Amino acid sequence: MPIAPAHASYDRHRGRPLDAFTPLRDLVGNVTPADLHYVSSHGSVPPDIDPGQHRLVISGLVKRPLVFTMDELVRLPSVSRPHYIECVVNRPTTEWKTVEQMHGMISGLAWSGSGAVRRVEVSADGGHSWSDAAIDDPPRRMAWTRFTAPWAWNGKEAMLQSRCTDEKGQIQPSAAEYAQFWGTSGAPHGNAIQPWRVTDDGFVLNAF
Repeated sequence: MPIAPAHASYDRHRGRPLDAFTPLRDLVGNVTPADLHYVSSHGSVPPDIDPGQHRLVISGLVKRPLVFTMDELVRLPSVSRPHYIECVVNRPTTEWKTVEQMHGMISGLAWSGSGAVRRVEVSADGGHSWSDAAIDDPPRRMAWTRFTAPWAWNGKEAMLQSRCTDEKGQIQPSAAEYAQFWGTSGAPHGNAIQPWRVTDDGFVLNAF
Protein backbone atom coordinates (compact mmCIF):
# COMPACT_ATOMS: atom_id res chain seq x y z
CA MET A 1 0.00 0.00 0.00
CA PRO A 2 1.92 3.12 -1.09
CA ILE A 3 1.54 6.04 1.31
CA ALA A 4 1.52 8.74 -1.38
CA PRO A 5 -0.71 8.78 -4.46
CA ALA A 6 1.02 8.38 -7.79
CA HIS A 7 -1.29 10.49 -9.94
CA ALA A 8 0.68 12.34 -12.62
CA SER A 9 -0.75 15.75 -11.74
CA TYR A 10 -0.38 15.43 -7.98
CA ASP A 11 1.06 18.69 -6.56
CA ARG A 12 4.06 18.03 -4.30
CA HIS A 13 4.97 20.62 -1.67
CA ARG A 14 8.50 21.89 -2.14
CA GLY A 15 11.08 20.53 0.29
CA ARG A 16 8.72 18.01 1.88
CA PRO A 17 8.27 15.03 -0.47
CA LEU A 18 5.31 13.53 1.44
CA ASP A 19 3.33 16.76 1.71
CA ALA A 20 1.17 17.06 -1.39
CA PHE A 21 -1.86 19.08 -2.45
CA THR A 22 -5.01 17.77 -4.07
CA PRO A 23 -5.05 19.20 -7.63
CA LEU A 24 -8.49 20.82 -7.62
CA ARG A 25 -8.35 21.24 -11.40
CA ASP A 26 -8.53 17.44 -11.75
CA LEU A 27 -11.55 16.88 -9.50
CA VAL A 28 -14.76 15.83 -11.23
CA GLY A 29 -18.03 15.53 -9.33
CA ASN A 30 -18.20 15.68 -5.54
CA VAL A 31 -16.05 12.73 -4.43
CA THR A 32 -12.23 12.92 -4.26
CA PRO A 33 -10.60 9.78 -5.71
CA ALA A 34 -8.14 8.06 -3.37
CA ASP A 35 -5.20 8.75 -5.70
CA LEU A 36 -5.91 12.51 -5.58
CA HIS A 37 -6.30 12.80 -1.79
CA TYR A 38 -3.88 15.19 -0.11
CA VAL A 39 -0.96 13.88 1.97
CA SER A 40 0.39 15.65 5.06
CA SER A 41 3.24 14.01 6.96
CA HIS A 42 4.52 14.94 10.41
CA GLY A 43 7.62 13.41 12.00
CA SER A 44 8.93 10.08 10.76
CA VAL A 45 7.68 8.74 7.46
CA PRO A 46 5.46 5.71 8.12
CA PRO A 47 6.37 2.54 6.22
CA ASP A 48 4.26 0.91 3.54
CA ILE A 49 1.60 -1.35 5.04
CA ASP A 50 1.47 -5.07 4.29
CA PRO A 51 -2.27 -5.89 4.45
CA GLY A 52 -1.48 -9.48 5.36
CA GLN A 53 0.45 -8.42 8.47
CA HIS A 54 -1.50 -5.32 9.48
CA ARG A 55 -3.64 -5.47 12.63
CA LEU A 56 -6.18 -3.04 14.10
CA VAL A 57 -5.90 -3.15 17.89
CA ILE A 58 -8.65 -1.78 20.13
CA SER A 59 -7.35 -1.64 23.70
CA GLY A 60 -7.03 0.64 26.69
CA LEU A 61 -10.16 1.76 28.56
CA VAL A 62 -12.44 -0.86 26.99
CA LYS A 63 -14.23 -3.83 28.54
CA ARG A 64 -13.08 -6.25 25.86
CA PRO A 65 -9.84 -5.61 23.92
CA LEU A 66 -10.05 -6.66 20.26
CA VAL A 67 -7.61 -7.37 17.45
CA PHE A 68 -8.74 -7.46 13.79
CA THR A 69 -6.95 -8.56 10.65
CA MET A 70 -7.65 -6.77 7.36
CA ASP A 71 -9.61 -9.78 6.10
CA GLU A 72 -11.81 -9.66 9.20
CA LEU A 73 -12.40 -5.92 8.78
CA VAL A 74 -13.54 -6.15 5.16
CA ARG A 75 -16.09 -8.83 6.11
CA LEU A 76 -17.78 -6.50 8.59
CA PRO A 77 -20.82 -4.41 7.55
CA SER A 78 -19.88 -1.03 6.09
CA VAL A 79 -21.59 2.33 5.72
CA SER A 80 -20.63 5.03 3.20
CA ARG A 81 -21.20 8.69 4.04
CA PRO A 82 -19.89 11.70 2.10
CA HIS A 83 -17.95 14.08 4.35
CA TYR A 84 -15.50 16.89 3.77
CA ILE A 85 -12.08 16.87 5.45
CA GLU A 86 -9.15 19.19 4.94
CA CYS A 87 -5.73 19.93 6.35
CA VAL A 88 -4.44 23.51 6.47
CA VAL A 89 -1.49 22.31 4.36
CA ASN A 90 -3.96 21.86 1.51
CA ARG A 91 -4.80 25.56 1.38
CA PRO A 92 -4.36 27.51 -1.87
CA THR A 93 -0.85 28.86 -2.46
CA THR A 94 0.83 31.12 -4.97
CA GLU A 95 2.04 27.95 -6.68
CA TRP A 96 -1.51 27.22 -7.86
CA LYS A 97 -1.90 28.58 -11.36
CA THR A 98 -5.26 27.31 -12.53
CA VAL A 99 -8.94 27.29 -11.69
CA GLU A 100 -11.67 25.41 -13.48
CA GLN A 101 -12.69 27.68 -16.37
CA MET A 102 -14.37 25.82 -19.21
CA HIS A 103 -15.87 27.09 -22.47
CA GLY A 104 -18.30 29.77 -21.28
CA MET A 105 -18.57 28.13 -17.85
CA ILE A 106 -17.03 28.44 -14.39
CA SER A 107 -17.13 25.36 -12.17
CA GLY A 108 -16.19 25.06 -8.53
CA LEU A 109 -16.73 23.32 -5.20
CA ALA A 110 -18.34 24.80 -2.09
CA TRP A 111 -18.86 23.50 1.43
CA SER A 112 -19.83 24.64 4.93
CA GLY A 113 -18.64 23.32 8.27
CA SER A 114 -22.05 24.13 9.77
CA GLY A 115 -24.35 22.26 7.40
CA ALA A 116 -25.42 21.99 3.80
CA VAL A 117 -24.76 24.67 1.19
CA ARG A 118 -27.97 26.42 0.15
CA ARG A 119 -26.70 29.07 -2.27
CA VAL A 120 -23.57 29.85 -4.28
CA GLU A 121 -22.91 33.22 -5.93
CA VAL A 122 -20.22 34.06 -8.46
CA SER A 123 -18.55 37.40 -9.25
CA ALA A 124 -16.34 38.23 -12.22
CA ASP A 125 -15.57 41.84 -11.21
CA GLY A 126 -13.86 41.44 -7.85
CA GLY A 127 -17.03 41.29 -5.78
CA HIS A 128 -18.76 44.43 -7.07
CA SER A 129 -21.65 42.37 -8.43
CA TRP A 130 -22.81 38.81 -7.81
CA SER A 131 -25.02 36.31 -9.66
CA ASP A 132 -26.42 32.98 -8.55
CA ALA A 133 -24.66 29.81 -9.66
CA ALA A 134 -26.43 26.52 -10.33
CA ILE A 135 -25.93 23.75 -7.77
CA ASP A 136 -25.45 20.53 -9.72
CA ASP A 137 -26.50 17.93 -7.13
CA PRO A 138 -28.62 17.94 -3.97
CA PRO A 139 -26.35 19.48 -1.29
CA ARG A 140 -25.20 17.19 1.53
CA ARG A 141 -24.12 18.21 5.00
CA MET A 142 -20.37 18.50 5.53
CA ALA A 143 -19.58 17.54 1.93
CA TRP A 144 -18.46 19.07 -1.36
CA THR A 145 -21.17 20.82 -3.36
CA ARG A 146 -20.42 21.23 -7.07
CA PHE A 147 -21.62 24.45 -8.72
CA THR A 148 -21.47 25.94 -12.21
CA ALA A 149 -22.09 29.40 -13.63
CA PRO A 150 -22.04 30.74 -17.20
CA TRP A 151 -19.33 33.29 -17.94
CA ALA A 152 -18.18 34.64 -21.29
CA TRP A 153 -14.64 36.02 -20.99
CA ASN A 154 -14.19 39.19 -23.06
CA GLY A 155 -10.39 38.92 -23.22
CA LYS A 156 -9.80 41.53 -20.54
CA GLU A 157 -8.42 41.08 -17.01
CA ALA A 158 -11.02 39.85 -14.52
CA MET A 159 -11.24 38.81 -10.88
CA LEU A 160 -13.26 35.64 -10.29
CA GLN A 161 -14.75 34.92 -6.87
CA SER A 162 -17.43 32.67 -5.43
CA ARG A 163 -19.17 32.70 -2.07
CA CYS A 164 -21.62 30.30 -0.47
CA THR A 165 -24.46 30.61 2.00
CA ASP A 166 -25.28 27.59 4.17
CA GLU A 167 -28.54 26.31 5.64
CA LYS A 168 -28.03 28.48 8.74
CA GLY A 169 -27.88 31.63 6.63
CA GLN A 170 -24.15 32.12 7.18
CA ILE A 171 -22.47 33.87 4.24
CA GLN A 172 -18.83 33.21 3.36
CA PRO A 173 -16.81 36.32 4.31
CA SER A 174 -14.43 38.35 2.21
CA ALA A 175 -10.78 38.46 3.29
CA ALA A 176 -11.38 41.89 4.88
CA GLU A 177 -14.46 40.65 6.79
CA TYR A 178 -12.56 37.57 7.94
CA ALA A 179 -9.64 39.69 9.20
CA GLN A 180 -12.00 41.96 11.18
CA PHE A 181 -13.32 38.98 13.12
CA TRP A 182 -10.33 36.63 13.38
CA GLY A 183 -7.39 38.97 12.85
CA THR A 184 -4.65 38.60 10.27
CA SER A 185 -3.54 35.01 10.93
CA GLY A 186 -2.22 34.86 7.40
CA ALA A 187 -4.49 34.40 4.40
CA PRO A 188 -5.70 32.09 3.10
CA HIS A 189 -6.20 30.28 6.42
CA GLY A 190 -9.87 30.07 7.30
CA ASN A 191 -12.94 30.36 5.11
CA ALA A 192 -12.43 33.70 3.36
CA ILE A 193 -13.53 34.04 -0.28
CA GLN A 194 -10.81 32.84 -2.66
CA PRO A 195 -10.06 35.30 -5.50
CA TRP A 196 -8.65 34.19 -8.87
CA ARG A 197 -7.13 36.76 -11.27
CA VAL A 198 -7.63 36.17 -14.98
CA THR A 199 -4.93 38.03 -16.90
CA ASP A 200 -5.56 39.56 -20.31
CA ASP A 201 -3.43 36.81 -21.89
CA GLY A 202 -5.60 34.06 -20.42
CA PHE A 203 -3.63 32.93 -17.36
CA VAL A 204 -5.58 32.27 -14.16
CA LEU A 205 -3.62 33.06 -10.96
CA ASN A 206 -4.24 32.75 -7.26
CA ALA A 207 -4.95 36.36 -6.17
CA PHE A 208 -4.71 35.97 -2.39
